Amino acid sequence: TGFLAKHYNMYSIEHDKDFVNKYKSNYVHAPIVTYDKTDFLAPSGIPGQRGWYDPNIVKPFLDKIEKYDLILVDGPIGQVHGRGGFYKYLHWFNTDVTIMIDDCNRSEEKILLEKVSEKLNKSYIMLDDDTGVIL
Repeated sequence: TGFLAKHYNMYSIEHDKDFVNKYKSNYVHAPIVTYDKTDFLAPSGIPGQRGWYDPNIVKPFLDKIEKYDLILVDGPIGQVHGRGGFYKYLHWFNTDVTIMIDDCNRSEEKILLEKVSEKLNKSYIMLDDDTGVIL
């Protein structure tokens, strides 16, 4: 993130206040909303999902962004909360851009990569053991 912030105009959604404004970026603080067992928003088909950024904060933030060239999914922390909310709210994002999903060495993130790729009818490649890219 620090490297990218030096070279690009970035928009960041962050649940941890300690990371807000850490780099040169346009931040929004969006705490995690935990799913309950009957929550219809919990993404299906991706194991280990416990919550995602507060959608009531994320949606207005995204609506203000006119253009972006890349989506980097590197949060929230997959082992603690899960990143399945990105799949649930995929329609909020401009999916005509390249999408990078980090930590695909973990099964949940790999499933997310595969599900997003399938839903968008786009192929993906692995840059390394950790990072998947949907082109």
